[in-house]
Amino acid sequence: MSSAAPIAYPATPRGAVVETQFGTAVADPYRWLEGDVRTQKPVAEWVAAQNRVTQAYLATLPKRDAIKARLRGETLGPFRYHHAGSLAQIGKHKAVIDL
Repeated sequence: MSSAAPIAYPATPRGAVVETQFGTAVADPYRWLEGDVRTQKPVAEWVAAQNRVTQAYLATLPKRDAIKARLRGETLGPFRYHHAGSLAQIGKHKAVIDL
């Protein structure tokens, strides 16, 4: 069990939006978070606060720098595409999908 302090998330205000869907009232208290972060200051402030919490947590991970270095150093090799009838196989490790 971890002895780390609990994460203190920023408060998330609840709105009073209620809409009727198929005759049923449905509350959507976080509808305001669907706003555009680029143009709506309350959304931008909430996202910035969440990002501060996230970055503070990620900074505590013991192998974070090694993981970042590895990810930055790797390049993606060429991928292979093969169309086999109605199936496609894509990538080094092959993702098979039905087209």
